[in-house]
Amino acid sequence: MERLHARYPFLEASRDAVEAAEIDLATVVVEGGPAVERGHERVKRALLEGTTAPEEPRLWSNRAELLSYPVARVLVSLLDMPGAIEKYADAEAATARERFVDDFEADLDLKSSGTERLTLDRLLDDFALSGGVEPIGDGRFSVDVTAYLELASGVDGPEWRLARRPLSDGLVPITRPELYTLLREAVARRVRDGLPFSVPDGIAEPLSEELSSIRRSIADFDPQMSFEAVVPGLFPPCVRALLSRVREGESLPDHS
Repeated sequence: MERLHARYPFLEASRDAVEAAEIDLATVVVEGGPAVERGHERVKRALLEGTTAPEEPRLWSNRAELLSYPVARVLVSLLDMPGAIEKYADAEAATARERFVDDFEADLDLKSSGTERLTLDRLLDDFALSGGVEPIGDGRFSVDVTAYLELASGVDGPEWRLARRPLSDGLVPITRPELYTLLREAVARRVRDGLPFSVPDGIAEPLSEELSSIRRSIADFDPQMSFEAVVPGLFPPCVRALLSRVREGESLPDHS
């Protein structure tokens, strides 16, 4: 299992690596250990801090990091709490964006070895976007309008509406940061896909302690505030627009 798989567990290649290793999820859960511990941390940090990055990366092997992803999906499915899946998926996508931006920028600067980083072409191919996204110079790209509409529909902010974009020959021009935002949305969609799912008792029961820990952490986070109040999808449009600007690296006025 490669470092790339551990950093991007939602990739098709990462799933193939798990299948090739013939790893049984039930066995991983029953035996406990690093993958379960990291999966527990993954969900807790996603719901409370908006990230799935480990607090101490050196603690976890590539194997534990990769297998923690299916464990986390099990925990989120068992949590049965409004907004948990959306918040978890957004955190996975936000963490992925930070990582692939680092990899892509290193690729542009020729600063890292290809085996240790994800390339833009590989990520586009993984999401079947290779033919729909093309560079047009000056750090800009053209995106097939169908792909643009599908991905931009999940991004907050009036600037993403097609009516505010130039459109020519079925192509929408976007900047490199905007492409990164659309790819973040693609990751979130893939993470959300299939959640929640039915979890067999043989997998659910060994995770009862981790599940209780997550619920306690959420309750302790702010006892006076219902969990729904921190779900981005329930924010008013003005707040969602501000969040979108922050994710793009913009500075906001103090009152915002």
